[in-house]
Amino acid sequence: MIAFLRRSMFPLTIAIVAAIFLGLFFLLPLLKVLSASFLDATGSAFTSANYRSVLSNRFFLNGLTNSLTTAALSSGFAIMLGVPFAFCIARLPVRGKTALLALVALPLVLPSFVSAYALVLMFGRAGIITGWLHSLGVPFESIYGIKGIVVTYTLTLFPYVVL
Repeated sequence: MIAFLRRSMFPLTIAIVAAIFLGLFFLLPLLKVLSASFLDATGSAFTSANYRSVLSNRFFLNGLTNSLTTAALSSGFAIMLGVPFAFCIARLPVRGKTALLALVALPLVLPSFVSAYALVLMFGRAGIITGWLHSLGVPFESIYGIKGIVVTYTLTLFPYVVL
């Protein structure tokens, strides 16, 4: 009976420790930064001037717009690629499912510089895929513009969508 209670209490104990760790090292600092953003320069009075200043500055609005556009496009493309792939892997009799899933998960276990180097070799100014796209007449400059950022994020998010 005691062994059963110990075994059933283990997941609860782990969940409690994880919640404390998350609250202490993620939520508490995040709330402190958020509360400090509503204070004036002296830190004594509540104000929304900080947000008005940032949201009225064209530089910050352009950065926010670019970030949200890039996030929406890359997430949408990753979903458009990942969901059909995952559906086919899950529902159709495809040979080598485990090998395909291992290849999809490979970017998640490789160091990030290896993935970045591979993307530059494929999509750089003289990249293999860039040259192939140019020969087909597809206007893709290189990985160094906004299109390249969207392609990079799409390929980075693709394994998460599939898994």
